[in-house]
Amino acid sequence: MIFVISDNIRFLAEENYRAFARNVSVALERHHFFSFDYNAFIWFEKEFLNTDKYYGEIEREELRSILPKEPPTSLMSFLTRINVGDDPDHDIGRMTTLIDKFSFVIVENNLYDGSTIKKWIKLYRNERNYKTLNQYVHRQVSCNLIDFSNGGGKDNIANDAEYHLHSYNGFHNYKLFSIFDSDKSNANDIDHNVYVKQQLNDRSIDWHELEKRELENYFPLASFQKCRLTDSNGSKLRTLSDVEWDFCDLYTLEGLHFEKKDLLILSDNLTKEELKSRLEHCVNDPDELQKIIFKIAKIA
Repeated sequence: MIFVISDNIRFLAEENYRAFARNVSVALERHHFFSFDYNAFIWFEKEFLNTDKYYGEIEREELRSILPKEPPTSLMSFLTRINVGDDPDHDIGRMTTLIDKFSFVIVENNLYDGSTIKKWIKLYRNERNYKTLNQYVHRQVSCNLIDFSNGGGKDNIANDAEYHLHSYNGFHNYKLFSIFDSDKSNANDIDHNVYVKQQLNDRSIDWHELEKRELENYFPLASFQKCRLTDSNGSKLRTLSDVEWDFCDLYTLEGLHFEKKDLLILSDNLTKEELKSRLEHCVNDPDELQKIIFKIAKIA
């Protein structure tokens, strides 16, 4: 998240200055960025940091060495920008909420789905074209500044969103995002998620519906074989095309035997090469998983 400090920050009430000073410190601890208007930074450096009303001497020196902490150019277009200063009461309150409250990716099952998506993010952290962005998102997830929330099944995702949004003082659209299965049996199948999409749209919460049937369909046959989740009939599975594997119900396939809990084993043993092999036949650039990281970056 990038906090854009306007020149009007110079004209706040005293109580807002104290909140602003505290917010700057906490925001830096949580790896957020700042972009100051010209006069705002001159004021911050020459006046705000030259008084002992808000910071101790050591902290003032640390802030001088850090700020302005502008994001790398490669991050600018992917992170959410929050204006601070033009509407003091609103902006400082919003800034406090967005810094203090962690972000959540709402999934159908946090234990299994959350662990799988975390592994995807870890595997993509050194992706060449978006390395800086992916490493930033990976760090925010690893520090639990972006966490995963248990929707308790797709039909309850909206309820989980409702539970969270009340703690954000109306700013939940900056902090919540949802990912869920498509449940499609083929690429042209009907939309199985009309209800959950409408509920999230009504709450101004962004979402991503998986292009494949379920998270399980993003693991290649090699992953199941490596984790010993195939039996002697597993050779029949090799006859399935990539597209057929995208949409089949893997739990019912002859020769494949696993339960939902085995997603943990599959994720632990998944390599980037295996994950990429499930995306190569989809003509998308960037690919679907990179697009998911783009969306998660918006709540980082």
